[in-house]
Amino acid sequence: MKTKTIILLTALIAAGFGRNDLVRVQVPGRAAAVTLERIGLTINEVNDDFVIAEIDAGMIPALRQAGYRIEILTEGIDEVYRRNFESGRGRYLTYNEYVDTLRIIAQNNPAICKLDTLITTATGYLVLGMKISDSAGFNQPEPRVLFEGDIHGDEKCGWSVCFEMIKYLVTNYAGNPLVHRLVDTREIWIVPMVNPYGYVNSVRTNSNGVDLNRNWGYMWRYTSGTATFSEMETRALKKTFDRDAFAVWLSYHGGALVTLYQWGYTTDIPPDSAELSTIALSYSAATGNYYGSIMNEMYYAPGNSIDHLYGLEGIAGIASEISYTKTPPAGSLDALFNTNRDPMLNLMRYAKWGIEGLITDSLTGNPIPKAILEPIAPAKWASYADSPGGDFHRYLRPGTYTIRFTANGYTPKTIANIVIPVDTSVVVNVPLAPNPTPNTGAWKYAVCNVPDPNQAYANHSLAFWGLGLRDNRRLSIGVRGWVDLDLGVPILNGTGNDLVIVEGDGDAEICTVFVANNWNGPWTRVGIANGTTEFDFQSVGISQARYVRLKDDGDGSANAATAGFDVDAVEAYYAATNTDENRSDEPLIRAFSVYPNPAREKIDIRWEITDNGSQPDNRYGITDNSSKIVKLHIYDISGRLVKLFSLSDIGHRSSVIWSGQDDAGCKVPAGVYYAVLSCGSNRLSEKIIRIE
Repeated sequence: MKTKTIILLTALIAAGFGRNDLVRVQVPGRAAAVTLERIGLTINEVNDDFVIAEIDAGMIPALRQAGYRIEILTEGIDEVYRRNFESGRGRYLTYNEYVDTLRIIAQNNPAICKLDTLITTATGYLVLGMKISDSAGFNQPEPRVLFEGDIHGDEKCGWSVCFEMIKYLVTNYAGNPLVHRLVDTREIWIVPMVNPYGYVNSVRTNSNGVDLNRNWGYMWRYTSGTATFSEMETRALKKTFDRDAFAVWLSYHGGALVTLYQWGYTTDIPPDSAELSTIALSYSAATGNYYGSIMNEMYYAPGNSIDHLYGLEGIAGIASEISYTKTPPAGSLDALFNTNRDPMLNLMRYAKWGIEGLITDSLTGNPIPKAILEPIAPAKWASYADSPGGDFHRYLRPGTYTIRFTANGYTPKTIANIVIPVDTSVVVNVPLAPNPTPNTGAWKYAVCNVPDPNQAYANHSLAFWGLGLRDNRRLSIGVRGWVDLDLGVPILNGTGNDLVIVEGDGDAEICTVFVANNWNGPWTRVGIANGTTEFDFQSVGISQARYVRLKDDGDGSANAATAGFDVDAVEAYYAATNTDENRSDEPLIRAFSVYPNPAREKIDIRWEITDNGSQPDNRYGITDNSSKIVKLHIYDISGRLVKLFSLSDIGHRSSVIWSGQDDAGCKVPAGVYYAVLSCGSNRLSEKIIRIE
């Protein structure tokens, strides 16, 4: 069989014809769709005994010779899409018309619209996001919902409904009570055109030939892109949820009529299957589509967006295929939006149903920006409070729950008998007591890639089991698997060991440990963990790091239930406090120095910061500048904040003088301190030695 597949692949590669046909392929089962996708077919719909796909016409003879029964449904389907796109009966906008229209909408409706350039792609296109909310220019403690379309560039049906929803909300805000209430009580983000290159050129992939819906950071399988989030377009979406946590997310697609939830990489049932299927059912019932999990209703599709959003961000993310024709005739777009309008509005309602509230420091009342929420009875997937205001919003079905709240630097709190009402939310404000004694544990993942080479589905460990402090729960990362963990704050180089990797069972296994200051590196190797192992940053010459990568050594059975290194926890002995906002549109810190060092009196702290080339494009003057605020924190060796400088100089050399006093004006004693400079989520630190 393997030899036959290789021969078939060789024949198909040599058989390029240049015209794509829409075909029905008879298959022995749903799993065959994976093979067909790998040899170059674009799968639109999967059934038990056939798939609907788009295929280069030159590949058809080789597939028939290999035994596949193929029926051509539409010759030259790309030409059909092109004619639909250019049809004068309705209106598909050109890229420039689309950009100009969003700009005009934002400029004419500044009270409820904010246009954000998420990123400028390698080919110069803008990925734009429109935020619609009362006081749109400010971050508010409201649930956030996001709609995104056209991640596959030839699926313009998704662009259409997203774009039309922007217009609908703006034009009906004043006169429609439902729209007015939704806009006033939610932050609604809409990204109509994730893949501008694909939209303009009517192709599925971006300019690098990458399928953007296989390029995400949860269970990526090397099938699309050079790495997770290798593409600027997927990084643009990552930027949105790095800035603030979202409650609900919908990704639009075309080629079938089905609403999908997790998972796309395993047959396991997600812990929140009741919530996810409820949201999917509500959408499909309103549109007449069917619904189900990706694996059950479609096929094996690892590295997709909604798996990542749920698996690593705790977001109730679903995807909806809304049109058999990916680029439907322009004259049908109004009807398509009318079909999807009410379920879109209903999805906005779900963002505020469940539980919400504020997580604060019980002594100061200040918000805690980074925390973990885990329903433990009944058991659900973890979600995250990730907002400078400390607010959280989690969709849960009506019922009675026990929820655990944890945050680095605080004593965890478990609240029982939380009653979730029907079609609304319960407000639970959570004050956490400061506790500086424990270590700092991992807060979230940036990437989680647990291999399953034979699709045996034997490893049922859950990703969030590796977060927080050690608790005898573990994620088995798989043979040659890796995870990138985010501690939320910098780990500091203190006295002795700074970092401990905790393995969760008595069978010591091996992984290589790397650290970095940013989620995408560069990574510094700090050593090998053989079972539970400690590391000293001093030994590799680094002063701080926020992210930790664990990469399994490759020993053992790949299909075992506990394959690979078993991560119970990643803990830091010295870390900054849980107070900094996490942003990813980050300028670059080019230089950072402390002089003299050691010092008795005044210390001159200098830096140079320049804009990152991937900064948001500000050609419209409608961008978010909060990531350009420079902060300088001084910590003592225990991680306690001693002095905070709030600054705004950026783009040239700047400096401050620290006289050795804390925020209360008292002189600090001799000892070791750390200066931590931050701009957005980009941070560097320098050790300071004060002497008498």
